[in-house]
Amino acid sequence: MNTVISKLLTFLFCTYRKDVNYELAYYILNHLEEKLTLNDLVQECHTSVPTANKFFEMLGYQSFSMFQKELTATMEIRKSQIRQRYEDIDEDRLLSMMEAEAVLDFDRNEMLEKADDIVSRINSHDRIRILASVFPLALTLSFAEDLFLFGKPVLYEAVEETYLDQEAFYIIVSYTGRYMIQHRAAFEMLERKIPDYCLITKQSYGGVKKKAVTVPLPYEKDDVAINSFVLNFFYLVSLRYYRSYSERN
Repeated sequence: MNTVISKLLTFLFCTYRKDVNYELAYYILNHLEEKLTLNDLVQECHTSVPTANKFFEMLGYQSFSMFQKELTATMEIRKSQIRQRYEDIDEDRLLSMMEAEAVLDFDRNEMLEKADDIVSRINSHDRIRILASVFPLALTLSFAEDLFLFGKPVLYEAVEETYLDQEAFYIIVSYTGRYMIQHRAAFEMLERKIPDYCLITKQSYGGVKKKAVTVPLPYEKDDVAINSFVLNFFYLVSLRYYRSYSERN
């Protein structure tokens, strides 16, 4: 089922223009627990009621009240699904699946340490930015939806993005390491200005800061199994975050 949150996330993921519709979607996602009024929303996003109503119609809702009612309902459904999923999941089975997909050596303890390091950094930041090319970004949609419901906003960034948010925790996904090569200047700028980031790649890269989290993908060449491995790794991070922080709330 497509929840209202997943619709908003898909919109953010697919749009190339950070226009008023982008601002509306992102503002709503950042205030999921608040009871927003339409007037509050248009004032915060510096737009008009007719423009906002067109946005809700584009998403398939005849009015803001219908949108809000559906949002409230689907939030409760997703929270219930998350609780059920993460309380029932067998972490050893998830790790076994990742190990079975790996081509190179797979160290369970190392992977758990990497996941817990990322979880700790996510918890210590107000927001997360995921920087990747189109397909790896698509693999993070469920992860991003969970984080929003955990109270951690996520922004998607194309690899060409030049703006750097020094208050965010960056997760960079580059299977082959092409990002560090083709966008070397941008990566070096990120290295200088961003104190915290995670790099998920199958390539060793000597320029990575010692304090950065590097998650090595256990593959030598491009392999379709990488996608499943990365998807399961984000699943593992969500699970560990839920059990460490969100479950307590």
